[in-house]
Amino acid sequence: MAIPAPISALMQDTVGVRVFIGKDSNGDPSYATKVNVRARVTYKRGYVATAGGGQVVTTTMVYMEDLPGFRVDSEITLPDASVYLVDQFSRPAWPDGSRHLEVAL
Repeated sequence: MAIPAPISALMQDTVGVRVFIGKDSNGDPSYATKVNVRARVTYKRGYVATAGGGQVVTTTMVYMEDLPGFRVDSEITLPDASVYLVDQFSRPAWPDGSRHLEVAL
């Protein structure tokens, strides 16, 4: 399902995403082909919880549609061309049951 129209209208940025698919025989990361995704990028210092229960400092949040296979170690290229590896994200649900990604960088 798509992101609700009022929320989608707020997504005026484009980010590049390469979904992490595993490691090759040499132990180097492998990624799917880069796709451009509409998103909302906010720059604000804050804290997010890690899967292990700790906290990490974040300076950027990216809100975007859910992507199949998206996981930790995927790569995001922001509108300013900076590239980050994902180490924390969540998949919250909208009232209609569809999901989106909230990625802390």
